[in-house]
Amino acid sequence: MMAIRFIGLCLALCGLGCGGSDTMMHFRATLPFAQKLSNCSGVATGDIFSAALNISGGFPVCDLAVNATDFTVSGECPDIVTGQERFLFIYYSVAPAQVTSLEQNKAIAYDISYVDLTSDGLEPGQTEQIVDIGGSQSETYYSDADADVTEINCDLSTIPLFDQARCWVHDYGIGGIPNSGLETLDSDGDGIDNFDELCSGTLFDSDESE
Repeated sequence: MMAIRFIGLCLALCGLGCGGSDTMMHFRATLPFAQKLSNCSGVATGDIFSAALNISGGFPVCDLAVNATDFTVSGECPDIVTGQERFLFIYYSVAPAQVTSLEQNKAIAYDISYVDLTSDGLEPGQTEQIVDIGGSQSETYYSDADADVTEINCDLSTIPLFDQARCWVHDYGIGGIPNSGLETLDSDGDGIDNFDELCSGTLFDSDESE
C-alpha cells in the first residue's frame, strides 16, 4: 500500500501590496495511521469512516471524505486566510454500518500539524504549500494521554511552532469538535484506546449491550 504522507495546500495567493488573502485548501493524503488501520483484523465490512479538519483562526470545521478502500483522505476547505501561521487538527472517526445514534461515531486518531502561510513561509509566486503528515512537524495521537501538554510552557510565545500547535489543539482544537462525543479516544472509559478496540473488534460492543 502506498502511503502519501503529506497534504498539498493549493493556494490562490494575493499579489504584492495585499494583506491576507483567501485560499482554497485542497487535501489528498494517506494519513500515517492508515497503514496501521489497514492491518486491523477487527474492522468490519461496512464500517463507516470519516474525517474532518479544524484550522486555527476560527474557521468552520472542514469535513473530509475518506476512501473506504485505502483510507485516503481528501476534500476542500474554502476561505482560509493566508498571512499567518495556521495550526491543523485532523480527527478521524468510525461508525458501524447500522448507525442508530450519534454516540456510535467514535474518534480513533488525531493528527496534529501546522503550516506557515506567512511571507516567511512562502516564496514569491508560490501556489502550493506542503505539510508533512508523519514528519517532524506533525504527530498522531491514539490516546487521550498523547494530548497532554504539561511539559510545555504554553504561555511562552517563544516555544517552537509545533509546541504552539500542540497547545492550541489541547485548548481549542479538540474542544472545537462539533460532536463532543469525539473529544475522547477512549469512548467507554475502560482504559483501552478506541483504535485498539476497533482492531480487536470490540469498539461497538458497549453500544450493543445498552
